[in-house]
Amino acid sequence: KREAESLRTRGKELSEQISAKNREIHDHRREISRVGSEQARLRATLQTLEEQKKRHENSSKGVRSVFQDILPANPDLEGAIRGTLADLLEVDAGMETPVETALGRSLDLVLTSDASVHPRLSEALKNAASGRAAFADVQKLAANMSPALSFEAPAHLASEVRGQLGAFVRLQEGAEPAARALLQHLLANIIVTASAAAAAELSSLFPQHAFVTMEGDLFRGGWYMEGG
Repeated sequence: KREAESLRTRGKELSEQISAKNREIHDHRREISRVGSEQARLRATLQTLEEQKKRHENSSKGVRSVFQDILPANPDLEGAIRGTLADLLEVDAGMETPVETALGRSLDLVLTSDASVHPRLSEALKNAASGRAAFADVQKLAANMSPALSFEAPAHLASEVRGQLGAFVRLQEGAEPAARALLQHLLANIIVTASAAAAAELSSLFPQHAFVTMEGDLFRGGWYMEGG
């Protein structure tokens, strides 16, 4: 009888030990899974940063520094950064020159979803003497949009007008939806024309609009022209 009791006790101890080991194995497996997920996230983050570096090789010094130096050193900022405007655009074939002319340096705008990170990014640029960059919180802009001005070309110039520039540009699939407000804001009231003569005349008739030619000449207000 004593022997049977001893065996039962020993069996119970072994069962408890086995249960403890199983729990330990389960905890180890869960930790391995967590570490694996974290490694996958870090690999994805690294890949994203490397892609951003390549995309911004030809950007201004400040923009390059944001994506090549500041973000890798401050990964907590990455969630608020959406890339540059140029990263998100698709342009109709043949309209690249008017779009580049009209948007100019705005193509290098660093888009964010949180204006509170702008001072930190600016301070990092100053501390590293890495140039300047412009930042735009697309979430805030989306809530403060103004309607576009109406435009109808006079009959003798109607054939010279190709349309609103915004009709030839769109966001890439998967781009931040709020960035649409920035694109609309920048392209509002910009008209594409076939010739510089038409753009010059229209800019005098419609001083609140801008007119850009297919060759990249830009006219504003009847007094300003950018070309070459």
